[in-house]
Amino acid sequence: MLLIDLPMAHRPFFYEFPRLFRRRCFLRKRWRLLALGLLMVMLTGTVAACEDQLSRHPSPSSAAPTENCRMVEHDVGTTEVCGQPQRIAVLAPHMLDILLSLGLQPAGYAEFTTTGLGEPTTEIPVLGDRVTSQPINLGLRNTPSLETLLQLNPDLIIGEAFQQQYYDRFSQIAPTLLFAGSQKDQWQRGLRGVAQAVDRQAQAEQVIQDYQQKLAETRAAIAAVVTTYPNLLLMTAFQLPETFGVTDGQHFLGNLFEALGFQLVLPAKGNASESWFSIEVLPELQADIILVFISDHLREDAMNHIQQVWQQNPITRSLSTSQAGQVHFLEAYLFFNIRGPLAAQLILDQVQDLFAPHRE
Repeated sequence: MLLIDLPMAHRPFFYEFPRLFRRRCFLRKRWRLLALGLLMVMLTGTVAACEDQLSRHPSPSSAAPTENCRMVEHDVGTTEVCGQPQRIAVLAPHMLDILLSLGLQPAGYAEFTTTGLGEPTTEIPVLGDRVTSQPINLGLRNTPSLETLLQLNPDLIIGEAFQQQYYDRFSQIAPTLLFAGSQKDQWQRGLRGVAQAVDRQAQAEQVIQDYQQKLAETRAAIAAVVTTYPNLLLMTAFQLPETFGVTDGQHFLGNLFEALGFQLVLPAKGNASESWFSIEVLPELQADIILVFISDHLREDAMNHIQQVWQQNPITRSLSTSQAGQVHFLEAYLFFNIRGPLAAQLILDQVQDLFAPHRE
């Protein structure tokens, strides 16, 4: 067959088909690559949005110098705070307690559990009746929302030391103070540090004095009970009926009960890191009083559930403490989650209600 090479203008369509097909495929590939590139840019922009806002947010240290500045030491570093902070972001119940005890209100707040990010916080356990500022919901205390915190634009951020991983980012938004608060006497250090930052040192010392007076009054009110029933077990019941946890004198709560005169009962540890114990060791502890702490975060009917478990389990119901009516079931939030001077006052009130109910 004779093939004729026609001029380009006179070639029929089928001569051009392979070339057009290759060109169409080439164009399709280019569009796909372009679309993929645009998608990657969008994703990268979304992931980096918060970091970009932080990088464009003026660092507190780069702001214009202000008189009346002070260097405040905290558990993660030393922070300069200038002027009188007006919009204070509070990133944990412990720090909310401290701020309220100084007579100040939060502009934003992060809790253990929460809904309605970025909206006014409507439900705050235990301390809610003392909050009048309708603080903006900043999310969970373990993972506070940096975007919402930026929008709040606070001039001071206070939180707990376990939030150290966010410290650099917090500090780009506002001067940040982080204090430990779970161990004995740590709340006094946090209180004094925040008081220095907001220029209320006199109020802080008065708060500590009021606590010590309340502690002395409660110790006197329950002295007879402590003499008769000196051995106290502070027991967390989240994993009953299999295991239970205990609180010792190094913890905020344990230290408070030791200050009231009780001797804390502790199981022997099989190893240094052990924190949960088999329920089978309970009879060996010989506690005179057992306080059982229950969290309703795990289930709505947690209090009734644990009480039923206690009554149905042959080990717990046969304890001499149970037979004597010296087992008391309490909601854990007040006793473990707040750990500040206001919580201490409320705990001491409950202790008096339990052990000296007929006081005047």
